[in-house]
Amino acid sequence: MNIDNKVIKSTILDAMNKNNNYIKPLNKNNNNIKPLNNNTNNNIKPLNNNININTNNNINNNINNDIIKNNNMNNDKNINNANDMNDDKNDNNNMNNDKSINDDKNINDDNKNDDNIKNTETGSVLVIILRCDSKLKDKNVENLKWVFSDPYFIIQYKYFEQSPNPNVQYNENYCMKQALIYSAEGPYINNEDGTITKQGLWKNLPVIIVKDTSVSNITPEGVVDNLNDIDKIIGGMKKRIKTSLEKAPTANLYYLCRWNDNCTKNRQVEGAQSIAHGSSLKWSVNPTSTQAIMYTTKTRDMVIYALSSMSDKTTLSDYLNLNIANGNLSATIFSPNIIDFDQSLSTSQNDFNKLNECFPISADNNTQSSTNLIWLLVLILITILVACALIQLGPKYEMK
Repeated sequence: MNIDNKVIKSTILDAMNKNNNYIKPLNKNNNNIKPLNNNTNNNIKPLNNNININTNNNINNNINNDIIKNNNMNNDKNINNANDMNDDKNDNNNMNNDKSINDDKNINDDNKNDDNIKNTETGSVLVIILRCDSKLKDKNVENLKWVFSDPYFIIQYKYFEQSPNPNVQYNENYCMKQALIYSAEGPYINNEDGTITKQGLWKNLPVIIVKDTSVSNITPEGVVDNLNDIDKIIGGMKKRIKTSLEKAPTANLYYLCRWNDNCTKNRQVEGAQSIAHGSSLKWSVNPTSTQAIMYTTKTRDMVIYALSSMSDKTTLSDYLNLNIANGNLSATIFSPNIIDFDQSLSTSQNDFNKLNECFPISADNNTQSSTNLIWLLVLILITILVACALIQLGPKYEMK
């Protein structure tokens, strides 16, 4: 509260003058009191001065106190306002910090979700690179390890001792059987007493058996195709295998490589026309090859049982094709192949035939049909000529 000092002083002086006027008539009416009045006046004047001085001092002190109070109130108000402003700033800072913390938390949660997805995909498919002979193919093995290097795959490079049976086909069947058994029971732990502990860590995983005579130009993660469309990603091996399992969950066999297939009977798998701008996934009835096949757990166990009782003259390829044709098994193929036989390792015409994805039957059939038609026409023409000759050279009868 602001107080005007001049107003207060004028008010006090008016009051003092009224007091003096009141005393003067009292002094005039009572003559006996004159000496007393003189003394009193003498005594009172200082008293009045003291009163005035004290009053003024008191008033000034009060005014100063009020001013100080006002200043204190203003200071308190300013301090409170400043404190409120600081509190608001602190609240805003805390809100911003909380928002930043929440944003960081959300980012961390998103990263955790991505990590969880990656963790759930890790080790989803077992890959066994199979070596069935004593020849080392280091370049092929390194290529295949790189192709399947994504954590989505578990890679095992295995060599199994050959069977004492000299039959080559039997050895291949024996080698495939050992690989499939290993995928169901492995990995193995060799104990000090010479026994083997079967851990069975992969028994619930699909398994890809790929021979070390294979090669592939598919990358693990895919490549960018800048020639056709900017930032168009051509899917890698993980994308193709994962998509095949998702789009064809009822399949028993997934052929990564096939040859001499009856391509005219291939049917497109719905939703897998072009996996990440790459190979298409199709149903097949005659894929033939055993170069690289992914087996489901159920099919793996069935093939192990079949190989245990299969004759020396029956190939695994023939067994699979027979069951596919009869409807006991369903199979998909990639078109084109995502794994191929390494033609640099070819030693016979049969090896070169492995480069043909489809069996060339149409041209042969048309040629054979044309040849048969020509011979039929020639035979008919000869018959007509012979008949004409007989008619001309035969006995003639005269009419009478």
